[in-house]
Amino acid sequence: MATPIVQRTYSADEIMTSSPPIWSPVKQLVFDLSSPLGTRHRGELQFRRWYVEDFPELMPSGPDLIITGKENVYDYVPLGDDESALAWHVNFADPELFVAYGSPLMAQDEIQAAEHPVLGALREKLLTDPSESITLTVEAGEPTPITIANIERRCIVMTDADQEKARPNGLYGNRFAKASPEIIRNAVIPLNPSTQSNLIAMAAPYGGFGEYDRAEVKYILQTAYTGFDAVRSETMRLKSSNAQVHIHTGFWGCGAFGGNRLLMLLLQIYAAKLAQVNSLVIHTVDQTGSDWLKEAQNRISGHLENTPGQFIQWIVSLNLRWGESDGN
Repeated sequence: MATPIVQRTYSADEIMTSSPPIWSPVKQLVFDLSSPLGTRHRGELQFRRWYVEDFPELMPSGPDLIITGKENVYDYVPLGDDESALAWHVNFADPELFVAYGSPLMAQDEIQAAEHPVLGALREKLLTDPSESITLTVEAGEPTPITIANIERRCIVMTDADQEKARPNGLYGNRFAKASPEIIRNAVIPLNPSTQSNLIAMAAPYGGFGEYDRAEVKYILQTAYTGFDAVRSETMRLKSSNAQVHIHTGFWGCGAFGGNRLLMLLLQIYAAKLAQVNSLVIHTVDQTGSDWLKEAQNRISGHLENTPGQFIQWIVSLNLRWGESDGN
């Protein structure tokens, strides 16, 4: 069972006042559009940082894992009136939680912080916490994923390519910093009313090269398993012991960190099964991403009941290689 290292509860409106986010000029514009002067920020953040978990010896008997591909980025579509389920979205975290939230950069981590501005205040608040390692998603070489529930989402930041909106190459990554105020205004859609999201922040390894070795594969799987099992524990705590767990993810660790798309999908799928997650929604962005998901599902068929040791050995036998950073 997942065990928290530290847990905190914060009023969103209170920390937005006492520990306000510090934005670069382009991010300040996004914030001003999403949260005009006088905005009251709602929600009570549930923050948990988790100890790394050992694998169970065998694949536990649990629910069938439903895998769905969506050819888009996170859309945060609500579950509707299903009170017996909770949806979570993977934050492609840095080892230092939300470290670049206020920078001009707009990669996956920073998009989430811009759309959920209370995350900037959360980081500023955590930096004053007595627990010096509270912002670390990796400590002493071991993963320490962080769950955050009840986060207010105040806007949508469109980073896709759109010729009519004067962003022919999109605004993802470093392009956002170079965009004019007018282009940014056209890319931000305020949400009224705002919605709420739940995140699991976990850091993939980076900087590898050549073929993945056993230690690297085990580390990635252990990170994903710890994060996903923490999500299950939080869902049970916040909802009920039989509540359904829905996790949204994508090509975690495959952008700036240079991970292999196929390997990262295979390990996330197995980790979700191992953590007894009900539904794994993989946002593939485009047709190429969907093709990678299809290949992952074909390859993993017949291996989902493997023991963790067997599965790791099978992954190593595929001789998959590290990719390259996309520079974002």
